[in-house]
Amino acid sequence: ESVREQIKECKFLEKEYYDKCCEEYEESGNPLTYLLVSEPQITTEQLNNIPIPVMMLVGEFDLIDPEHAEYMADVIPYCWVKLVRGEDHGSYAVNNPLLYKLLRPFLRYHHFM
Repeated sequence: ESVREQIKECKFLEKEYYDKCCEEYEESGNPLTYLLVSEPQITTEQLNNIPIPVMMLVGEFDLIDPEHAEYMADVIPYCWVKLVRGEDHGSYAVNNPLLYKLLRPFLRYHHFM
């Protein structure tokens, strides 16, 4: 049974990237690639029940389809979403002052700083 048959679909990855990851997993058997295409398995109800503020950062060239990020932001009650222009899934997250600039308004608004 192929990884596509096991998982059927991935709600949050862009289809082209999802297909590429499935092919890569079928060739390599890499468990991290399988994790990428099989998780998260989060329902709309679970997203809607997140009781804390959420800041969702989505890179312009992210693995996650921007429409799916918007959908998640719509159903999570206290969610802010920010598109990070010119970045991918994590290119801005390590040793980059941009991350602080993106998070600071959210943290101040919710009195976390």
